[in-house]
Amino acid sequence: MDKKTFLADPNVQTFIAWAIKKLPDLNIHLQIGRSRFVPWGVSVNAKGINDVLQEYMWKSTGMVSGDWSETVSHLTTLSTQLRDAVNSKNNEAILKACEAILAWGGNRNSKVGAYPFLREQPNLSDYILDTGNAFILETADLSKLAAPNGPVGKMNAMLTKVHALFSRDGLPIYDSRVAAAIASLVELWRHDTVKTSTKLPTVLSFPATVTTRTVLNLFPNAHHPGVMPYGSAGDTITAAQWSSAKVRLGWLMKQILDQSNLLDKEANRMHAFEAALFMIGYDVTCLGDQNISSIKSASEKKVRQLQKTLVCTEIPNSAPTKTLYTLSGKSKTEINYSGNLLDGFRIKWGKTKIFLEPSVLEELVSEFEGREKVPLGAEQNGTGPFDSLGVCLKNAHKISPRFASAIAPILVQIKIISSHTGMKPILLNFAKSDVE
Repeated sequence: MDKKTFLADPNVQTFIAWAIKKLPDLNIHLQIGRSRFVPWGVSVNAKGINDVLQEYMWKSTGMVSGDWSETVSHLTTLSTQLRDAVNSKNNEAILKACEAILAWGGNRNSKVGAYPFLREQPNLSDYILDTGNAFILETADLSKLAAPNGPVGKMNAMLTKVHALFSRDGLPIYDSRVAAAIASLVELWRHDTVKTSTKLPTVLSFPATVTTRTVLNLFPNAHHPGVMPYGSAGDTITAAQWSSAKVRLGWLMKQILDQSNLLDKEANRMHAFEAALFMIGYDVTCLGDQNISSIKSASEKKVRQLQKTLVCTEIPNSAPTKTLYTLSGKSKTEINYSGNLLDGFRIKWGKTKIFLEPSVLEELVSEFEGREKVPLGAEQNGTGPFDSLGVCLKNAHKISPRFASAIAPILVQIKIISSHTGMKPILLNFAKSDVE
């Protein structure tokens, strides 16, 4: 499918018309907890996408505020460095530029994910150029993006940033928050236009990248577009699905902006649009005017159902199982787990089964790396300190804080947590990452 065919689809046309009318005045109640990247949190009633952009914050390494103005300047520098390195065909400089992009994105582990994939490319300049040409929005063909017909060999939440910043036409970053936001807007359109009883159109299917951040958090009964495999088992399938979603989102955004004055005061309207989606995607219940408690209750049930599916399918049953106990040493309930950093960890704690996804691990490393005396925060009711492991899991991924008790020992075992002290409270010392 090319751009012309996509935009000719009646469902695409009606969604674009709805978005142009709805997005300028949509009520959006942003509630984002404090974290390393959003140090002051966000609590505001925004009116429309333009207002949401004013609340943008991603205070990455070396940034002063992380607001949109600073971010635009920073991303311009990162993009220029990458393009200059590619044009000079200096693979060492290209890798350095990519590493700077990944560090901005929050990837602090060079042993898994995007880093090793980029390092393993025999000619990184050719790879970036070939994929860059395939991703040009005006000429992209969805059937020729990823293997076997296209050049994209792998895609994940970090690689999508590299491709987006190499692009000159606003190719969007497609990460878990952006994915959740656009899928939720599509479902909101379906509700507004009474289309919820019909099948979700394939052209407007935007898969999630993690089970804990999806459209189901807003609409528990939505026609869920699925969760893309993440890890070594799903490279080929994921590259094709992720690349398709990334390009289709770019086509939608470009058409909406071309036909409206949305974000018309921004120098880079495409990435400004993407940044607003990113903020919405922290917690898509910000789009809902229904009873929030009932939404959250239903969505958490759906998340558990998705988790159970991935527990059974994502990691082979033949994977060796190891046994640990909670850090307090008081509980005799075994924590049985299998997996690795690349594929995630399948965990069985008593009668409960959970899947700790690779991208969630990436976020935990990004949030806590190098920090000392981090509270465990495993209180069932989520009343632990805001900067605790348990509250981070709850706020970012709707994972019950109590699971911090099962996850922390695994993080100790794989040396993400270097040591721990105390009993009540238990304090965690996180290892410094290997990325400067």
